[in-house]
Amino acid sequence: IEHGQFLKCNGYVNSMIIDSNYLYVAGKFDSIGNKYRTNIAKINLSDFTVSDWNTSIAGEILSFEKSGNMMVVGGKISAVNTKKRTGLFIYDREKDSILNTHVNILSDAYFGSRSGYIEHAYLEDSLLYFYGGFNELNGTKANSFGVLNIYTNNSYSFILDSNIAFIKDIIVLDSNLFICGSFRVNNRQTFELRMYDKHTGLRKALPINIYGASIIQKYGDYVYLANTEFDSTKNINWFGR
Repeated sequence: IEHGQFLKCNGYVNSMIIDSNYLYVAGKFDSIGNKYRTNIAKINLSDFTVSDWNTSIAGEILSFEKSGNMMVVGGKISAVNTKKRTGLFIYDREKDSILNTHVNILSDAYFGSRSGYIEHAYLEDSLLYFYGGFNELNGTKANSFGVLNIYTNNSYSFILDSNIAFIKDIIVLDSNLFICGSFRVNNRQTFELRMYDKHTGLRKALPINIYGASIIQKYGDYVYLANTEFDSTKNINWFGR
């Protein structure tokens, strides 16, 4: 690194994605690089300037994921370009348009509001798996976890584990749903990796127990994990499907 380039942001960034020659940043702010942008911005990496792309998001962005041409944005969102969106929206980069995908997520009332939010999301083909602060999904009871078809808007929810404290990361590999999170076990919280059937939410047995995992990625037939407190290794580990 020979030198650094910086853009002043009057808030904070929670997530970033590099796509071709652009860097997308998302979080909670209303200006970046001396241009008005509301919680999301697109930066040209060739000259490190804010591009003309301007999508206005009402609410803090917590999660930002890319899958093919789609970008999934989740958080404490209530509207996108003045159109109502609760918790998430999906941007098609190829068509430069926002999908009509819409979910209605509600939580227990806090400070007079029942608006839910989404912290983590993972898109596999047409199905979006997501987790956040909500107990109602499109009029039915939910337990902070949901599945949505981004083209038909059909959704459903299943209970993964009643002892989930929170989820740090999600991926899908074949028929399996992998979750890194914190679970309440014997009156204490433990970070670990768990595997479920992606259709039913039923828990499956792993070939080995992995504790401390908080970041998960996949490549080919392998799942890669990272954190600092595994049982037998440090910093990074992996296992086959």
